[in-house]
Amino acid sequence: MDKATQKIARRNRVTLVMLALVFLVPLAYAFWIYSGMEAPDHTKNHGDFVQPARKISQFNLIQTDGQLFGLSDLQGKWTLVYVGTGECDDRCAQALYKIRQSRMAQGEKVRRVQRLYIMFANHPEPSLQKVLADHKGMFVARPAEPSGDEIQKIFSLQDQTPVLQANRVYIVDPLGNLMMSYPRGFDARGLIKDLQHLLKASQIG
Repeated sequence: MDKATQKIARRNRVTLVMLALVFLVPLAYAFWIYSGMEAPDHTKNHGDFVQPARKISQFNLIQTDGQLFGLSDLQGKWTLVYVGTGECDDRCAQALYKIRQSRMAQGEKVRRVQRLYIMFANHPEPSLQKVLADHKGMFVARPAEPSGDEIQKIFSLQDQTPVLQANRVYIVDPLGNLMMSYPRGFDARGLIKDLQHLLKASQIG
């Protein structure tokens, strides 16, 4: 191999390394946050980490308009998820309100975050319909048979509280990993700050 060829080969290797760093460094930083370590600006997470992050491999939902919502619809955006029934009581309404406000608080990055209500019912009842009127743009979808049990397993956490009674809000990352959750009555300011750090740390989504 002559010197000119060697020089080109070295240049190509350097270019490949630089490209790899561009993609891997932000991702590594995001996983640093996932692990619960303190970030450089000395801030900590407010939600509960799912450790290890839970890869979602099957996700089959049917939206209220009949359109499918699958795994590919989770990928590419940060997704705030609430799991409920066809009814929506005050706790449900408060959770959806906090989800909406936390997303809107992301400013110019708002398009990187989407909202999903997983509804364990064939259709929304009047109480849920009334609440959803204030949440335009939120995806509402029910599990496609027979995936309902699988969906509940995905969002079941170690405290063993049944998913439909937990009133938790969940974060799924743009790679389709369930990685954080927030308990009933959580402070929306914590979710806002966690989202800000996640969006800043990662270029994915």
